[in-house]
Amino acid sequence: MPHVGFTTSPIKSLSTYQKEKLKRIIEFKSHLNVQWGWKDPRTCLFLSHYRELLPGAYYLNIVRDYRSTVSSMIHRDFADFETKYLIRPWLSKTVWLKIRRKKRMDKFYRERAAFYLQIWITYNEQILKNIQTLPASRFMVVDHRGLFEHDKEVFDQLKNNWNFDLSYFDFKKVFKENLLSKVVDIEQYIADNNLIKKAAKLENMLRQHI
Repeated sequence: MPHVGFTTSPIKSLSTYQKEKLKRIIEFKSHLNVQWGWKDPRTCLFLSHYRELLPGAYYLNIVRDYRSTVSSMIHRDFADFETKYLIRPWLSKTVWLKIRRKKRMDKFYRERAAFYLQIWITYNEQILKNIQTLPASRFMVVDHRGLFEHDKEVFDQLKNNWNFDLSYFDFKKVFKENLLSKVVDIEQYIADNNLIKKAAKLENMLRQHI
């Protein structure tokens, strides 16, 4: 089964205990640094709650298309799964790589593509909802591949418009594109065409803010 910790439903409410924990996290980070931030996809599920506690926050949104995102998530699952086959003796490993691997990978995509696409939709719906209710000066949307060509523009926004104390470093020198997994045509594994249409429409709406 897919990794635990994902949900296809937004987080509508928090208990008093959970709200206090969020407050403590923010207080701790603010105590350590005047300026700070974090990158965690799960933050998307709590944006409305963070906005209450961080009314002056800025939002840098990196859009990654649904095909490459779902492909990456399944590839990660499969890489964990096949570890046990890759450490087997030569003959068993060869049978796995030459004969069984492709069939099992297809099964992974059939079982998980729709689920992970729903995850992508849930998270990105929350991102879109958030930026639609923010002043344009408080957020920036950039395509993940566009960082190669527009990293200086992103830096200028962070430093000159949002007043973060940062030093520029060439994105191409730190980003390892060869580590990205192959993008698979996930549509062939998803029976519900409406799910694909929903994801495509959402992605287009997000890109309109780039």
